[in-house]
Amino acid sequence: MRPEITYELRISFPQQSPEAAATKEQVADWLRDHGVDSFVEGVVEEGPDGTWPDDGSINFDLDTAMQKAGISVFKYDAEELNSLKSGIEQKFAGVVNCSIDAMETAKWLDGWKDSFKPIITRRFFVHPPWDKESCPKGLIKIEIEPGVAFGTGQHATTQLCLRALESLPAEVAKDRWLDVGTGTGILAIAARKLGVRYLVATDIDTDSVMAASRNAELNDARFVVKQDSVPRNETASFDAVIANILTPVLRQLMPEFRRALKPSGWLLLSGLLTDDVKEIVSCAERVGLKLVHADDHEGWACLVLQVAA
Repeated sequence: MRPEITYELRISFPQQSPEAAATKEQVADWLRDHGVDSFVEGVVEEGPDGTWPDDGSINFDLDTAMQKAGISVFKYDAEELNSLKSGIEQKFAGVVNCSIDAMETAKWLDGWKDSFKPIITRRFFVHPPWDKESCPKGLIKIEIEPGVAFGTGQHATTQLCLRALESLPAEVAKDRWLDVGTGTGILAIAARKLGVRYLVATDIDTDSVMAASRNAELNDARFVVKQDSVPRNETASFDAVIANILTPVLRQLMPEFRRALKPSGWLLLSGLLTDDVKEIVSCAERVGLKLVHADDHEGWACLVLQVAA
């Protein structure tokens, strides 16, 4: 069941540029290192006097406005946000300001209505709950309720993964799959709708586990959802592993991905920039995986790899 309250951790940077920009990047890196890869950066809603100029021009320092807007992290769990707040205030004492606000989840979801538009790929129609009627004939519908978890189909990496799933060779077995860092569960749902018979979806974030479970129910797509990373008791048991997560985590988990795959298993990776492709391919080759296909979109990349014979 969806929580009634959503909490927002606001982090602002009172220093002047360029100090604020450097601190902001350090805080973003700190959040990623602590398992937070879904946050909003630099939302500018108004000018320095509280309004935008009447003529539509921007006659102030936009960089300074972006820094003032800071970073926001959204969670259903207030205790988790308080823990993050304490860690940031300790690590960045005197150079950041932090506060936590609460809002009704229904209002949070209303805020998505203008920005969450349906996504259409070759085989899928991904839509929010309030836009069900415009699905073109012949496409597979996936209903995703936006929330604090990553993955509504709007991001390039999610779209790349959907394209990769649609284009996998026929020889990829569909008995047992694993989706690591499932977020809202969109890729797990897509895999099940493409015929995967048994799927385990994991995420270290409690809000993502909740979101994936709820979206699985909305789509009548049954799969196992666990608060975990790569399950340690699943050695060499999966035909395919999907992971749409950040490059440092992909690098760290590469041996675990290989351990989880069957001798002929496949690995779908995204969450990496095109500049990181060579590094991740080299990392994969070191553990016995070979590149089969690469795709890119808006500066992001998706790799399809297979256990080398």
